[in-house]
Amino acid sequence: MSQAILSIESILSEDRIKDISSSEKKPALQEMVNLLSTSNLIEDSNAIFDAVLEREKIMSTGIGIGIAVPHVKIPSVKGFVMAMGRKKDGVEFDSLDGKPVKLLVMIAAPEGEQDSYLRLLARIVAIFKEKDFLDQVLSATSSAEILALFKDK
Repeated sequence: MSQAILSIESILSEDRIKDISSSEKKPALQEMVNLLSTSNLIEDSNAIFDAVLEREKIMSTGIGIGIAVPHVKIPSVKGFVMAMGRKKDGVEFDSLDGKPVKLLVMIAAPEGEQDSYLRLLARIVAIFKEKDFLDQVLSATSSAEILALFKDK
């Protein structure tokens, strides 16, 4: 699978796209892990949360432009899974640009899928650098509408 290009709609589902309630980083990350863990590909949500917190200690995954892409690659994940959380008034996230995060895109991946993992991360960043894409996601009225925005991306 390492050479296959993952489609976002194959790893993100409507039930893993939600408006989150937390405005602080750690509780927001816990909400995202809970959302991600609705997938049967996730065996240990605590391991994901711990790995996400460790990753954030190294460097914030708040990449700027109102987006954070927390991501982990651990053995208890049996396939690529993505969750998306919106917080229109922002989450204080220690982002690289110092601004609050309005969209969290969390990715969990199995070990041994480095190429697909890096390609997916790069593609997500590229998609959100497209003019107006974040605004479209933030103004969408349903998770189905958000998922549809990723079609052909």
